[in-house]
Amino acid sequence: MNKATNIKQRRKSTFWIYNSGFICFTGLINLIFEHPRFIKRYVITFFTNRGFPEIESILLASVLSGIIGGISLIAVLFTIVKIEKPVSIRSLLSLYQFDWRGLCFYFIALGALNLIEYLILRKYLFHPVESLLLSLGFPQRPAYSFDPVLLQFKWLNSMAIISMCWIEFPEELYFRGYFQKEIYKRFGTFWSIILSALIWDIWHFFSLAMILRRFFVGLITAVIFHWRNNVWGVAVGHPLGNRLLVLLLIILGRKIL
Repeated sequence: MNKATNIKQRRKSTFWIYNSGFICFTGLINLIFEHPRFIKRYVITFFTNRGFPEIESILLASVLSGIIGGISLIAVLFTIVKIEKPVSIRSLLSLYQFDWRGLCFYFIALGALNLIEYLILRKYLFHPVESLLLSLGFPQRPAYSFDPVLLQFKWLNSMAIISMCWIEFPEELYFRGYFQKEIYKRFGTFWSIILSALIWDIWHFFSLAMILRRFFVGLITAVIFHWRNNVWGVAVGHPLGNRLLVLLLIILGRKIL
């Protein structure tokens, strides 16, 4: 079988059927548990009715959504390994070494993006697009928010950090370690980067108004993964970077960044 025939067969395989279902399933799980219009408001009400303060109930609801989202992604990963052979958990994780350079480049690139966003992009590009999408009814959640009152709930904050990392780590294993690699085998470098970034972006159903900003982040992540061919840098950098941004909010004494 020549290379062209092999690529053609890959493009016609059940890959797209399986993964469109997996992506919609996990995306909807995140939407119904994360967006206030759906299950999250009932979870918050459940905790407040049992004597928890409202702000503590909101944090508990976020912990629950992170745990459920992580479980759904891990279930998808194991299902994929079983269906889409010869993929294995070991190859998915790229266990041969931890990618310190990839992690460093991830933080450098995102730091540069955040600086450019703060100076230029937010005012002239991101904010106008978000305002337009919000006016059309697209859902939105602030990118990074933190109420200083939450600092008194130390055990809850620990649970929140663990649960959020729990979803962000397998998120990168799936979208980069598996999905982007498979698109690369079928369509090459350019489309593997563009499609994995775009589909990962749209997968955040609960915050579609931020689609443009998140696409830039997805592009950076996809490029670094492709360049390093190792998932560890972005898989560790994603949850760690988000936690560091919350720490920055605490240092600056602000609720929203």
